[in-house]
Amino acid sequence: MKYTLSLLLMGALLGCSPVVYQAQKPVSPPILKDIPEAEPTTNAREISNPQGVLNLKDALALALVQNPNLNVFNLQIRIKEAQTLQSGLFPNPEFGLETENIAGSGGFNGLNASETTVSLGQLIELAGKREKRARVAALQSDLAFWDYTQARLNIFTDVMEAFAATLAAQQRVAIQEEFLRITQGFKDKIDRRVKAGRLSPAEAIRAQILVNNTGVRLAGLKKELRNARYRLAATWNSTEPAFSAVSGSLDYTLKLPEKASLLEKLNNNPMLARWTTELEANKAEKELAEAGAIPDPFISGGFRYFNESGDNAFVAGISIPIPLFNRNQGAIEEARVRMEQSRWKKRVVENNLSSRLNQLITSLNRLAEEKDSLEKGILPKSEQALKVITDGFELGKFQFLDVMDAQRTLFEARERYLDVRLGLFNLVVQIENLIGQKL
Repeated sequence: MKYTLSLLLMGALLGCSPVVYQAQKPVSPPILKDIPEAEPTTNAREISNPQGVLNLKDALALALVQNPNLNVFNLQIRIKEAQTLQSGLFPNPEFGLETENIAGSGGFNGLNASETTVSLGQLIELAGKREKRARVAALQSDLAFWDYTQARLNIFTDVMEAFAATLAAQQRVAIQEEFLRITQGFKDKIDRRVKAGRLSPAEAIRAQILVNNTGVRLAGLKKELRNARYRLAATWNSTEPAFSAVSGSLDYTLKLPEKASLLEKLNNNPMLARWTTELEANKAEKELAEAGAIPDPFISGGFRYFNESGDNAFVAGISIPIPLFNRNQGAIEEARVRMEQSRWKKRVVENNLSSRLNQLITSLNRLAEEKDSLEKGILPKSEQALKVITDGFELGKFQFLDVMDAQRTLFEARERYLDVRLGLFNLVVQIENLIGQKL
């Protein structure tokens, strides 16, 4: 009897000391180390909306603190931490009150022959179930940290691409405004020659059509710039951009490392790095399932009062499930298969990341060659051709259509050059997203 009460007392004391596992926050990829993190909050945060000219560094800092998606992941981490705390708590003891032999017939009428028992019971978890359960919950919390890290990396990439799109849209507008000024000036020359009778009025009509088309395209590019500004502002949770412009460059001067070196750096990617924790969690779940095959005893002890004689006595009991049919074999097999499935999932992620990296490298090399061709051949030759044709037009050697075609060719080449630089910028950003660090 003393031994039973001692076990109950031990269980009560253990109930005050939960098993606590601290989640291990993963190391951020190198590309994110110098950028502040969002603090989790359940209240609406006042949004900081920058004004004036915005640079890339400030845009990144704003987005990685104010983006609402990060707060979702931060709160998910807190949920997992609360689940970890709950899983480490000892089962509550059970209080029992039982009265027998009452309201019967004969000598058992009323309460004369009643027996009243007051008891306290406790489930004793064996095989370290509580510790294993807390370990599984803690590893799930670790995985929530990995999800948060991946979300930060994705937002970093979104800001880089949105900023580059805004910068490119600004430059497209500037190119088209210059083209409009040139076409308008050229039209004025045509008008003067028509008035002087040196050109057909049809030439003036053609010049006006070119000016009108250029103006329509400029209006469309300004709308695209507006959309790009809204997309960028949305990354820091602003519904109305307050900045006037963005400043920066789309030019990257770099030489890619060897492909083998880039493939090794894929281990920095949270989508791949998290699988170490994922496999540990699967192993912990299997150990918990195996522990579930061992039955847990329920012990109880108490005090019984015999109303008829006025005597009293202690009572004690124990109940143990018999693992005859259910030995948790289904859960154990499920956990084993999940471990095997996770190994294959990791291979799938590795293959997908490697394939994506190879595609990005190929595209980057192709655009780099096109950029080189534009810089060294197409752009200077287009500028030279426009000058020759414009000078020849002044001397009457070329027609208006020749000048118009040369102008269009030059400005289309400039726009293509801008598109290529933007494409290279985005490819570099996407490669950096995969390897988790700057090139």
